[in-house]
Amino acid sequence: MVIWEQILRIFFISMLPIGELRVSIPLAITAYHWSYPLAFIIGVLGNLVFIYPVTWLLDTLLLKWVKNGWFGYRVLEKLLTRAQTKTKEVYQRWAKWGLTAFVAIPLPLTGAWTGTVGARLLGLSRRDTFFYVGLGVIIAGFIVTLATFLVTKGVHIFFI
Repeated sequence: MVIWEQILRIFFISMLPIGELRVSIPLAITAYHWSYPLAFIIGVLGNLVFIYPVTWLLDTLLLKWVKNGWFGYRVLEKLLTRAQTKTKEVYQRWAKWGLTAFVAIPLPLTGAWTGTVGARLLGLSRRDTFFYVGLGVIIAGFIVTLATFLVTKGVHIFFI
């Protein structure tokens, strides 16, 4: 039986920048014995919830502070501007889908937190950031759920 404490625990684990979906979905399925669809839904929702607040935080606080006070920002801005002008057509066409693919790969440091920061540094709008990072999160959720299914069923078959 699924209880609210478990739902909140998995939801909040999904929000953490270290584990995100890679920890919450397998934990929900193996430790709490949730169904695969329920673990997927709660894990993905927990991972999607923070994207808008993080973009707001980046826009209003950090990027303005960095622009005004951090020396490295000028260097970074020059590099990004130069890269964007040299590859403008390819950048406009593929940057958003590249961001989605980056977030969809369920490896450490390739999740929604890093994707959101990268999208803001690339200058994507909040709407595009949410859409393309969110799409990557959903794909990553499918991959992690499928991998958990294969591992749990494979272990079950070999040891019973």
